[in-house]
Amino acid sequence: DKINNINMNVTERSMSLKTKHASLVSIEKNHFQGHLVPIKSHENVNPAIQALCADPRVAGATHITYAYRVGSDRYNVSNYEDDGETGAGQEIMRVIDNKDCYNCLVAVTRWHNGRHMGASRLQHVREAAQQAINNHMQVE
Repeated sequence: DKINNINMNVTERSMSLKTKHASLVSIEKNHFQGHLVPIKSHENVNPAIQALCADPRVAGATHITYAYRVGSDRYNVSNYEDDGETGAGQEIMRVIDNKDCYNCLVAVTRWHNGRHMGASRLQHVREAAQQAINNHMQVE
């Protein structure tokens, strides 16, 4: 019963989070898209990922990599996830650091065509993350 209550709480919180999507970019039949979810604490990370995964625009993505930072410049909590896309989470974290972004989770989805892109894929991950943050900053 405790587990059901926790899952219900995560689901309820995920429904209140608003994801902002950047444009889809296609390179060599690989598709990249940046997303930003404003969050207020590290407890919103799982609901944010759940909300993102439930979005039909993200359905079927081969990789959902993300990084987040919550807090302020004095005290913050941050982390990243590569989701099998080695180095992608770190690239997103670098973008968050360079843009001095707080209280957000930035994700990049990739639909992989089966052909390896090598290290160039990280440039596209970085650009998708930058676009998601830039779109968010223009709205505020």
